[in-house]
Amino acid sequence: MEDKNRARGVLRTMREKRWVLFIACVVMSALLTVGSTLAWFVASHSVTNRLETPDLPFSFELFDGFERPGSFSPGDAWPKAVSATNTGELPGFVRLMVLAEVTAADGTLLPSGEGVLAYGGLDLYHPADNPDALWADGGDGYYYYLGRVAPGETAAPPLFTAVSLADGLGPAYDGAGMRIDVKVEASGTARQEYRAGWWGSEAPPDAAALLLIDDILQPLAQ
Repeated sequence: MEDKNRARGVLRTMREKRWVLFIACVVMSALLTVGSTLAWFVASHSVTNRLETPDLPFSFELFDGFERPGSFSPGDAWPKAVSATNTGELPGFVRLMVLAEVTAADGTLLPSGEGVLAYGGLDLYHPADNPDALWADGGDGYYYYLGRVAPGETAAPPLFTAVSLADGLGPAYDGAGMRIDVKVEASGTARQEYRAGWWGSEAPPDAAALLLIDDILQPLAQ
């Protein structure tokens, strides 16, 4: 009963503030066994938490274009398209967080950044060098889609289209495993909704990268 009352209170507060934020904590896990000459995907799955009110059916889900390969060698790029699909009845803005974790055979965490893991097709917006790209790095751990996603549509192009592990990583990576988690957060398209839901204030953000994103989303806001 206490949980139900708490849930009703949350929904009531959201209605009073006139913004609806959908947070889909979507976990996309790509578990790999990495050897000196061979790596292979063990599993891929996604879990979606859906928020839907009686008056405002609003729902986004992870789009994961991936098929498990029979084999996968370090240095190879395996097709894996990651985006978000609007499965509700209202338009929305969307952002994705991608987290990678590489562990040694004994469970020790290993470096998983640049030089270890690469995302093929990652095409990011830059006002001078790449003004036509539709994804931007917010500098806060999220990649933002610079468009409004209509009901039934998937944010296009995907954030990335392939995943690859570097070749010659050394003996520490023999028998290692890698996990990729993708978190999807979507917001309504009113100015107050995405600003308050994502950045904690209805005012424009202070960070330069986020302000640039905000300037692009503002004309698309309803």
